[in-house]
Amino acid sequence: MIVRNWKTKRAAGALSHALQVHDGSKPRLVFRRYGNQYFLAKVVTSSSGIELPKFKAEREAAKAKRDLLTMKDAEPEIVIVNAQVGQ
Repeated sequence: MIVRNWKTKRAAGALSHALQVHDGSKPRLVFRRYGNQYFLAKVVTSSSGIELPKFKAEREAAKAKRDLLTMKDAEPEIVIVNAQVGQ
């Protein structure tokens, strides 16, 4: 997957895995939130989807949250944003 900023002409790429979705699914972006940091987890369109692994920055944010909660398991909050496909 590649994410581009058209204004700055910068891009970032990441390896992703195919995600099985039902035909006619609502397009959406799914993020995992740790404190005030959001990490893109899934991208879903009406016919396909991808899932992104947890990268180093997210693993560090999860560890920091876990440490804050006295070493208890810290599950991220899931945040879903409805998306519009196309321009």
